[in-house]
Amino acid sequence: MSDVDAGPIVAGYGVAASAFGVGAARAMGRMDHAYELAAQALVASWPLPDGTLLAPRVLSNVSDAPYLGEAATLFALTCRPVAQAQSGVKLRLPTIVYLGVLTLLALGVYEIAASVLKLRRWRRGDTRRYVPRPLPQTLAWWILLACAAVTGIAFGGWTAMVFLLAALILPRQRKRPADEGVRIPAAE
Repeated sequence: MSDVDAGPIVAGYGVAASAFGVGAARAMGRMDHAYELAAQALVASWPLPDGTLLAPRVLSNVSDAPYLGEAATLFALTCRPVAQAQSGVKLRLPTIVYLGVLTLLALGVYEIAASVLKLRRWRRGDTRRYVPRPLPQTLAWWILLACAAVTGIAFGGWTAMVFLLAALILPRQRKRPADEGVRIPAAE
C-alpha cells in the first residue's frame, strides 16, 4: 500500500513514519527507540559509493525536490533531545539490521570476486583477443586522466566526467582473425 504523504507502507510500517519517528524519539529522549529506528533506516537506505542514499533519493521527487528525503533523514538523525534522555537503557539492534549489513557485504564481496575473476581470465592470455598498439593507447589513457584531473580542479566534477568516461573506453581490444598466424603459400 502507498500513501500520498507517507510513501510506501509495508506490513503496516510506514517509511516516512519510521524516518520521522527517529526524530520524535530523539526529541523525547528515547534513545533506545531512536537507535533501533536509525540503524534500520541507514541499512534500508542503501548507501551508494558517491555518498548518496539510494532509498531517500528514489523516494524523493527528482524534478522538484531531489534532496527532500535525504534532508528529512538528516533532520531526524540530528534532532536534539528536549526531554531528559533515559539512562541505563540497553541498546540493541534488530535482526533485520544484521541481515541488511550482511546483504550489503555479500554484494560487495561478490563484485570484488567477479572483478578479480575477470582480471585473472584476461591476464591468462585469451589468445582470441589482443590490444592493438598498446603504447599509444596507454599514453592516450594517461592524457585523458590528466585532463580529467585538471578539468575537475579548474571547472568542477561534471566536466571532468567527460574525460573520465572517455578514458573508460581504453584499451580497445580486437578479435584476432581466424587465419592469422597460419600462412598459406601463394600458388605459383
